[in-house]
Amino acid sequence: MDRLASKFGCPLTELWSAVDPTGQRSRSMPGAIANILKGTPFKKDGTPYKAWWVEKIWIGLEACCQNSELKSLLKQKNGNEELGRLCLDTAVTLTGRVRAHTSYTETRNTPFQGLASDGAKEACFELVRLGYVLAAFVHDEVVIELPKSADHAREAQRISDVVCGAMSKVLNGSVPVRCEFALATCWSKEAEAIWSADGQLLPWSPHR
Repeated sequence: MDRLASKFGCPLTELWSAVDPTGQRSRSMPGAIANILKGTPFKKDGTPYKAWWVEKIWIGLEACCQNSELKSLLKQKNGNEELGRLCLDTAVTLTGRVRAHTSYTETRNTPFQGLASDGAKEACFELVRLGYVLAAFVHDEVVIELPKSADHAREAQRISDVVCGAMSKVLNGSVPVRCEFALATCWSKEAEAIWSADGQLLPWSPHR
């Protein structure tokens, strides 16, 4: 609603009063208005909003809108993609990446998951630059192939340091970063680090 009021050029309280004179401020109201504006005036279950209520919303939106161009579109009471974008926002990550036309949940989620994505890409780039063979990247896991003859404990720690360093760089050191690693004969969500008595990292196997 804040975003819509800003584009309308009116106070938020005025917008709420125009579409909800009862003052209830239902949590479902912003979503309903967005549906009407984008031309899909029905609930999630497919039930259409009552015609008289949709008419009231159009009248209220037009009444409080101070933008003459938008006002003329609202007067037509015909939802479309252009009007639907009025309820969308712009999300920006700490790294400066901008994601336009985001919904409420996307706007709140992008600054977090977007940063995780940026950190992962930074880590993958650095690992490749150091000569590691990246077999896959699965959701939030880096899968790397290592020779059987490698010092697996040392390599695992080195890779962990690279990954944590990349994420710390993205976060500007504002949040502690840690990751977990495991040596395995195949990729599995069940894999876990197995250590020998003398401190060697042993390969996990689903048949172990």
